[in-house]
Formats: sequence, structure tokens, C-alpha cells
Amino acid sequence: MLVNMIEMLKKARDGKYAIAAPNICNEITARAVISAAEENNAPIIIDLVFKANPDIPLLTKMVVEMAEKATVPIALNLDYCISYEETMQALKLGFTSVSLDRTDKPLEQNIKETVEIVEVAHALNASVEGQLGRVVSARIFDKNNINMLTDPSMVKEYIEKTKIDALAIAVGNARGKYKSDVEIDFDRLEKISNEATVPLCIHGGSYTGVENLKKMIEYGVAKINLSSELYFSGNAAVENKYNNFEKPYHIFDVYSNGYKEKLVQYMTIFGQIGKAKDSL
Repeated sequence: MLVNMIEMLKKARDGKYAIAAPNICNEITARAVISAAEENNAPIIIDLVFKANPDIPLLTKMVVEMAEKATVPIALNLDYCISYEETMQALKLGFTSVSLDRTDKPLEQNIKETVEIVEVAHALNASVEGQLGRVVSARIFDKNNINMLTDPSMVKEYIEKTKIDALAIAVGNARGKYKSDVEIDFDRLEKISNEATVPLCIHGGSYTGVENLKKMIEYGVAKINLSSELYFSGNAAVENKYNNFEKPYHIFDVYSNGYKEKLVQYMTIFGQIGKAKDSL
């Protein structure tokens, strides 16, 4: 069933578990995600960015139909949304949630643009994830640059002014493979958690470390984005069997299974297995 992600995130936060938000790019990865969720009786959030596929309207139509037929709660979320036009298109296409990134703008402009989206999204029964603190590629991430991290003193005001449903934060997490050991600022996360009245979200869950992720969940993180590690796991599965395909199209099943296996590992770590009914 296709749902708004906010209720499942509230239940996850209160239940001290998190929900995976895997990025997809095509029908194959979409089916892998839905299959993993149904087989494990788990809620799931499908993340999609506009640049991931050359025909977003067509892909969205397929994913919406598959989600509506699914036996578990599925939210469709526009990830890494940086423009008003993309957001409006996504909501029109049937996305049930949007994740905004206005962190390259001054705080007041971030708030203003977020409010504009919230008003439209809520009118369409869609949820909005705002963001404080910049989450960049791990290739350029500098753990000493604290200016990129979320300022706990801004959290309460930002949530109250924007009326967002969830908040993405930066506490040492980055997208992709890290250049060095991951160092999550848990003191900062605890302060953010104490100020936040909405579920917290982490972008860049791949390669962040099992113990780090488990501890983040204890502090109210309810949504964890996954991308790089899932795609690379699919690639690795294909490489391992590259010379043993009976039929050329078997490559798609092998890729899907590699992607799906890694996703299920994370779903188990997050504690969302068997929580489909509880998330409604």
C-alpha cells in the first residue's frame, strides 16, 4: 500500500527502530526493494532522485502502481530535492513525501522556501523532510569542518517555523565511501534529539557502521538513507558470476539479488523486520 511516510516514522521513533530509505534508479531496483519489504513484513521508504532516471514520470507511474498493490506500507519519497519545480512535479506524479535540501542558502531563505513546499505538500497529504546541516559526498567530507554540521540551537526554531514532518541532520555522516574512519558526533546528536519534536533522518547511511547506526536510532533517528552500498553490492554480485550466465538477461536477477541482500541486512540492523502492521 502506498502511504505518507510520516506515520511510519513516528512509530519507528517511538519504537526505537528505523526504516530504510533505499535509493532506486529503475524498475529492477524498485522491485528488489518492494520484494525485500514484503518478504520481511516490513515498512519501507523508496527514495528516488530526479537525475537517477531519464524518464521520471514513467518510472514513478510504475513504482506508484507497484506500491499500491504491495502488501506492506510503502512511501515514495523524492530524495535530495533542490528545486521548487522538481518538488511540484513529484507531488503531481504521486510522491507521498519530499526531502528538501536548502542548506546551501542562508537560514531565513531555507525556512522561507521550506514553508512554501510544506504548505503545498500538506494540502496534498504528503509529508516534508527539511534539512539543517550539509551532508556532502564522503570524497570531499572533512570531519574538521564543523560549520557543515547541524547546529542544535537552530533545531527547535526551524521545526516550529517550517512545520516540517521530519528533519535530516548532519552529525558526521556523508554520502558514499569515507576516506577515513567514521566519527559520528553523538554529543551533538543527543542535543539535537532533545530539541527535535519530529523524527530525525540520516542521509549517507552506507558504510557508516553498524554500531554507529544502532546508536543513532537510540537518539530518535527513524529514517536512514541507503544508496552507494546497495548499488555496489549489486555490482559485486554480477562481477562474481559474470562468466556463468546461461542467458544474458540473467544479469538482472543477479544484480537485483545482490542489491536486495544488502538491503535486507540493513533492514535487520534497523529493527524494522516484522513491523509492517505496527507502522500504520
